Amino acid sequence: MLLEWPGTIFAHTHRQRVPACISLEYTVSSYRISMSLSAVMAALMLLHAGISIGVEPSRVFKAGAHAIDITPQKFPVDSNGSMTPRLAEFANDPLHARCLVLDNGVTKLAMVICDSCMIPREIFDAAKEMAFRETGIPTNQILCSATHTHSAVSVARVFQSSVEEAYGEFLAKQIAAGISLAHAQRESARVGWALGNNPRQVFNRRWYLRPGTAIDDPFESGTDKVRMNPSPNHKSLVRPAGPIDPEVPVLAVQSLDGRPIAVWANYSLH
Repeated sequence: MLLEWPGTIFAHTHRQRVPACISLEYTVSSYRISMSLSAVMAALMLLHAGISIGVEPSRVFKAGAHAIDITPQKFPVDSNGSMTPRLAEFANDPLHARCLVLDNGVTKLAMVICDSCMIPREIFDAAKEMAFRETGIPTNQILCSATHTHSAVSVARVFQSSVEEAYGEFLAKQIAAGISLAHAQRESARVGWALGNNPRQVFNRRWYLRPGTAIDDPFESGTDKVRMNPSPNHKSLVRPAGPIDPEVPVLAVQSLDGRPIAVWANYSLH
């Protein structure tokens, strides 16, 4: 289903130029670190309403995007996402906070997705406050999340990893700076969104097992009722512990001449 922004319907198919902000965002159902589709769509409808209801025609929809580097400046650093502690001695590839600002002349929204496993609320809250002071975008209109990569800096205590406190302060400042740069780069734009569906690449990794099957779990002391990542097609498998989310929502933003500004997508993995 493709929805319409005033005067324009499009599906993003341009592949030659790389937009400033491209993100495939992963959802972790148990922690809900990714922004919900309903929140994003509600925000876009708020922007749409500001344009189409009682607003003078001179108002123009604008958008700006920026991917700011959030690679740590000092090494080694703790990296979470594993059951045991890990230290990263260097970076193979840069980490980014990808920022997108949407502005209909009445309401401004900012969305940020960071290359991180998990980011505590206090870091995002600090970044939002700094961004508000720089751009005027209210903190409750800034949506932040993490990709849940298992190869980034630890800023939340997960299993046995330590928290890199100094990096957390750096991260908040970089997120705010990225929002400010995206805000400064706003230009007249058009936007569209659609919902795809791909049930072939996603599965529920927690399964109920047949009665009598031992479930060894060092963290739950034998009280867990399901096993994570059991052997596929094993005779002990009964059913998944929950549903999957196969939807692939996509938000695409272009300049008025069709140049890509940003593509935003979400696909749940576990």
